[in-house]
Amino acid sequence: MERLGNGGGEALALEGGERGGENGVRAAELAEQLAGHARAQAGSESQRQPAYVIVGVHREGNQGRAYAGAGGSVKGSGRSITTHGRPHFYERRECGGTYTRQEFELVDVPFLIVNRRVLGTAGVGCLLGGLLALVFRPSLYPPYVEGIAYVDIANLDFRGIPSYYAGRVLHPFAVRLVAAVFHLPIDARAFLWVSIAVLIIFFSSLGAYYGLEFSSAPEMWLLLAVTITVVDAYRNYYWHDLFHAALCALFFLALRANWWTSLPIVLLLYVTRESTIVLVVALVAVTAFRRQWPFCLSALAVGLAGMGLESALVAHAVPNKHGISMVLLDVLKIPFNFALNICGLEFWTNTNAATTLAPKWIASVPTWLHLGNIRQVGFSGFFWELPARTLLLLSTAFGILPLIVIRAARRGWGRLLLRRLDLSTACVYGTLMFVLAPLQGTIPSRYVLYGWPVFWIFGVATLEAAYRGWRRRIEIVALSACAAWIPAVVGLVTGPVPRGPESLSDVSRSGLLISLALVVVIYICGWRLAEPDKPPVE
Repeated sequence: MERLGNGGGEALALEGGERGGENGVRAAELAEQLAGHARAQAGSESQRQPAYVIVGVHREGNQGRAYAGAGGSVKGSGRSITTHGRPHFYERRECGGTYTRQEFELVDVPFLIVNRRVLGTAGVGCLLGGLLALVFRPSLYPPYVEGIAYVDIANLDFRGIPSYYAGRVLHPFAVRLVAAVFHLPIDARAFLWVSIAVLIIFFSSLGAYYGLEFSSAPEMWLLLAVTITVVDAYRNYYWHDLFHAALCALFFLALRANWWTSLPIVLLLYVTRESTIVLVVALVAVTAFRRQWPFCLSALAVGLAGMGLESALVAHAVPNKHGISMVLLDVLKIPFNFALNICGLEFWTNTNAATTLAPKWIASVPTWLHLGNIRQVGFSGFFWELPARTLLLLSTAFGILPLIVIRAARRGWGRLLLRRLDLSTACVYGTLMFVLAPLQGTIPSRYVLYGWPVFWIFGVATLEAAYRGWRRRIEIVALSACAAWIPAVVGLVTGPVPRGPESLSDVSRSGLLISLALVVVIYICGWRLAEPDKPPVE
C-alpha cells in the first residue's frame, strides 16, 4: 500500500470522546474512503478548514492494531494522539489547501502498512551499517589496554583479570561463539567480525525504531548516526562500547513495542558493562514519576538481579590495584576525572604512577582515610588541551543535536518526563550518560557514545515534530554531519594524534584550535537554523 501521510508529523492530542469504527477494512480502500470523506467535508466548510486523514498504530505494549480516521476538532500538542487514555502513532495526508486540526473517527486497518515501513527502514539501516563497515574497515592489530583482558575472557582464562573488567563477559563470549561457529581462532579477526555484525545490528535496530516512529522518510534520520563516534567504536573492536550501543538500541525498540519484553535485555546490558545501572536508575525514576508502579518495581527487581549477577562475576577476580572496593573506586573516579577532563588538572597517586606524569609535589594520605593501597597523592600540572578536547568532543560527537535537546529542555523537564515511556527514558538516561562521559575515565571519547539515546531517539523525535519542511530537515542533517566529522577532516590536514591504533577522532594541538573555531561557526548557524517551525494557522 502506498504510504499515507507524506506530510510532516505534527503532534496532536485527541480531546473529547472517540467513536468506534469498522473492522477488517482493507487499507487501500480505507484510505480512499476516508480521503474522499475528508474532501467532501472540507468542501462544505470554509477554505481555512481543509481536512486530512490520520493513520496510526497503538504504541503502548500492543502493536497488533492500527487505526485511521478523518473529521473536525483535534486540539493540543504532544507527539501522540490519545484514544481511550492510550497514545497512538499517526500519519497525516493533506486533502487540500493548508493543514488544519480536524475531528477523526477510529477504524481498524491492517498492520501491514507499518510493517512494510519498518522492514524497509531496517533494511536501509542494515545497508548503511554494512557500507560503513566496508569503507572504514580497520586493520588487524593486537589488543591493548583492557582489550587484553577481554581476549583472556573470550579464551575462558580468568586468571589475572582485574575486577574492573571481570563482569563484562557478554561481548567476549559473543566473540567466542562466533569463533566456534566459523572455526576461527579467538584473535583480532574474530573480534573484527563481531564488530561488523554489531555495527549492522545497531543501524538496523535504529532504522526499525525510526520506521515505527516516523511517518515520512524515516531513513533520512539514520544519517544523523553516521558519526566519527560510531566509527571509532567500530574500529576499536576489542572494546565493548558499540556492542553495548547495539543492545541498547534493541532495548529501546523493545521498550517502544512492549515494555515487558525490554526487561530481559537489561540483564544482557548489565553483563556487558556495569554502567547499565544508570539505565535502571533512569527507568525506575521515569516510571515512578509517572506512577507506573508495576513496571517500576519490575525494573527495579531486574536491576537488582543484574547487580547481583555482576557481583558474582567480579567476586573471584583480581582486586583492583588501588585495593579499595569498586563502589568507592567509582565514587573517587568522578572528582579525579572532573579535575582532569574538565579543569585540565592532573593528579597523581602512587597506585597509578605508571599511567600519569611525574608529580610536581607529593603528600601522604592520612591513615584514617582508609584508601587501601593509596598512600600518596600528588599534582602533575595543568594541561589546557584536556578541557579543550572535552569541549570539542561534546560539541561534535552528535553533530548539532545538542542544540535540539537544549531547546526542548527549555520548555521544562517535567513535560519531557510525561512523554511516551521510551522517549522519556531515552531523554533521562542519555542525558546522564552524556554528562558523565568526561567523568567516567581518562578517555571520554569512548564513553560519550553511551549518551546516544538522548540525541538519536529523543532528539530525532523532537526534530520530526518541530520541523515540517523538507528543506529545513535536510539543512539540519547536513549541518549536523559537518559538525560531527570536523575532528576527522581536520586531523587529515593537520595530522592526528591517535588514541589507539584505529582512532580517527583525535587531533593535534593546532588541529584542536582549528576544530573549535569551526565548531563555533557551525553552532552559530545551527542555533539560527534550529528555530522550530511555527504551527499551522487554524
